[in-house]
Amino acid sequence: MSKEILEQVVATLRANPIEFTAEPAVVRAGFDAMFAESPRPEGVAYENAAVGKIEGLWCRPKGAPAGDALLYLHGGGYVIGNSKAYGGLAGELALAANANVFVPDYRLAPEHPYPAGPDDVLAAYLGLMQLGLSPIAIAGDSAGGGLVMSLLLNLAAKKLQLPRSAVLWSPWLNLACDSPSFKSKAAVDPSLTTPGLQLCTQRYVGAAIPKHAIVNPLTADLRGLPPMLIQVGSVEILLDDATRLATAAGDADVHTRLDIYPGMPHVFQAFGAMLVEGRRALQDSAAFINAYR
Repeated sequence: MSKEILEQVVATLRANPIEFTAEPAVVRAGFDAMFAESPRPEGVAYENAAVGKIEGLWCRPKGAPAGDALLYLHGGGYVIGNSKAYGGLAGELALAANANVFVPDYRLAPEHPYPAGPDDVLAAYLGLMQLGLSPIAIAGDSAGGGLVMSLLLNLAAKKLQLPRSAVLWSPWLNLACDSPSFKSKAAVDPSLTTPGLQLCTQRYVGAAIPKHAIVNPLTADLRGLPPMLIQVGSVEILLDDATRLATAAGDADVHTRLDIYPGMPHVFQAFGAMLVEGRRALQDSAAFINAYR
């Protein structure tokens, strides 16, 4: 790792924070502007489409097998984010895994609070199967990682076909935001703040967090879930979300791999063009997916 390059990334993140405490329209505009110029990898074709009546974006690497697909669930605190902004990152994963990736535009809070998001990603997943595609994996970052767990638990509860694996990058799983790392990493996390995520929680589920497993995966019964890879940076306030999930999954006899990257910020995979750790994490994710394909 180049210390100078990491310092540049951290400085950029601190200079361009995602202000979740602002009004959603303002946050979304800033987020979209930040990702507007994100490069998309060569060798990947993009197609706007609806799957299971959920609009989104296909990322199709040249020569990828036609019979299977990967569902990628974007982050954004359940309040911001869209498939267009994540086209570059999802395309990189598609290329690395040689898999067709669909990024659904699930409905966002507060206009569409819980359970709109989980309902939409379930519809998109079932839509893949209705198209005759085999869901090889579900991947997601941040709140998208929370939706990965919501989808897995929804599928398990309904006794529906599970994907072969799951990949979670910097997952946000504890909507109460009261794990120790929310305080211990507050000074070093350049991306997220506890007040910002707490406001996202209110916009997503309201004043009281529902008790059931779909929004409380850290307390859920995880037995029978597919193998999962969890990646997180050591300076994240979400560090404990990742470690707690790994412990709970391992305790439930789920094949689980937890990778903690020293010094890495939130969803550092998105900085693969600058950080060798980001490139390595993305390649490891692709290898994990293909190991269970």
